[in-house]
Amino acid sequence: MYEIIIPNHIEKKLERYGNIKERFYKKVNLFKQNPSHPSLRFKIYEGVPNTFEISVNISFRVLLKKIGERRFEIVDIGYHDILDKYGKK
Repeated sequence: MYEIIIPNHIEKKLERYGNIKERFYKKVNLFKQNPSHPSLRFKIYEGVPNTFEISVNISFRVLLKKIGERRFEIVDIGYHDILDKYGKK
């Protein structure tokens, strides 16, 4: 099983996305069990070391930083345009 750390600032930011919240937690739990599940579309986030992304839905993303063998911390969440903030276009 994998561990995902959800920092307080991410929990607060998630409150702004009330319609996504339930699905977000469902995908996080799915990741903990099976990161390679096709619905997560888990992949390396190019250009930022040890950073990955998963999809909550077609337009909402979760950025994860690998901090251990089976441990990840959520760096940011948001619609697809958050990827631009980190340099990916």
